[in-house]
Amino acid sequence: MCSATPTAADSCCSWHREIEVLGHEYTHQWQYALGCNSVFDRKMPRWWLEGMAQYVSWRSVIDGGLVPETDVVTLLTNWTKYARIRAPPQQLEADFPNDASPNSVVYLATAQLVKLSSASAFTTFCARVAAGAAWQTAFEPSFGLSLSDFYQRFETYRDGL
Repeated sequence: MCSATPTAADSCCSWHREIEVLGHEYTHQWQYALGCNSVFDRKMPRWWLEGMAQYVSWRSVIDGGLVPETDVVTLLTNWTKYARIRAPPQQLEADFPNDASPNSVVYLATAQLVKLSSASAFTTFCARVAAGAAWQTAFEPSFGLSLSDFYQRFETYRDGL
């Protein structure tokens, strides 16, 4: 049963879960429409595709006032901290081991990337990839830091959780 004051832990609640799923899947459609990903030609790293979708889906329930941001961050931080294995972001480019709590990791990584750059940088990044740039090449001019710097900063952030 859902509580009167929902928290992120109430993810079974249909009124909030449905919004999350819609936000997540809509983001994938947006990624495809921008041309930065194709079902037939996966140009982008899995952590970016899923991280962006997770970020947008959780932001939709947070910004809609359904769940406080602190609850979401606490929940996803705990899932990340207590995952059975710790997968570095580089591993999540292609592999998504369930024991690593990948959806929470990629949400936190994406949230950090937004804080380090901006949400609009994702559109810029996607446009560069759609124009033919390799995602690794498009990363730094889009987000303002190298991919290796981002991975290092995220691991430092994750160490502090």
